[in-house]
Amino acid sequence: KADFRVFPMLCIVFAMSLLDRTNISSAYIAGLEEDLRLDLGARYSLSLLVFFIGYAVFELPSNYLIRRIGARIWMSFLIIAWGACVLGMGFVDDWVQLTVCRLLLGCFEAGGKYSRHNFSEKHKANGPSPFWRHLRYHFVVQAVRDR
Repeated sequence: KADFRVFPMLCIVFAMSLLDRTNISSAYIAGLEEDLRLDLGARYSLSLLVFFIGYAVFELPSNYLIRRIGARIWMSFLIIAWGACVLGMGFVDDWVQLTVCRLLLGCFEAGGKYSRHNFSEKHKANGPSPFWRHLRYHFVVQAVRDR
C-alpha cells in the first residue's frame, strides 16, 4: 500500500533531479558562462563540485532525521526546499550565488534517497512490491530489446 503512494512520487522527484543535473551544463552552453563570468578560473568546476560535497556530508544526517522526525514531514520539507532552491537558481546574478544554491541543492537532495530498507519490518516481510517487480521486469525487457 505504501509503495503505490510513496515510490511513484519519489520516482518523479528523482527524474526531476536528473533533469536538473543535466540542465546546468545546457545552461552553460546557452550563455550562463558569459552571464555569470564562469569562464574565469575554475568557477564553473567549483560550482559543480560543491553539489557533491553537500550531498556527501548530509546523506547520513538526513537519513537519521527521517527516522527521528518521520518521513512524511522530512520528505515534504526536502522536496519543497529542493524545489525552492532549483527555482532560486533561475534568479542568480553571479557565480557565488550559483555555488551557494548548488551546495544547498546537494544538501536537500541527499535526503531524497528514501528506499525500501527504510520501511518497518512488517513491510520488509512482504517482499518486493508489485511496483518494483514491474519496474525490474521493464528494465530487463528493455535491456534485452536494446541488444
